[in-house]
Amino acid sequence: MKVGNNWKRVVFVAPILGILLFGVQTVINVAFGYSIQRALGNSAFITVGVVIVWIPMFLILNFFNNKKKEKASK
Repeated sequence: MKVGNNWKRVVFVAPILGILLFGVQTVINVAFGYSIQRALGNSAFITVGVVIVWIPMFLILNFFNNKKKEKASK
């Protein structure tokens, strides 16, 4: 099971996705007429929620992919 390369990818991609998501959410909230501070609060809440869900999901999928590769190589 090789996680080495994927960890580097997660560490690099996760912050970029987080920033993009945060920006998009903030723009959407402002467009719907929330104040800037409230929009930033909502965005932070949503972004943190998505990151908390996304990272374990990625690790679980990664784990199953590695299992499949091990079976295929045998």
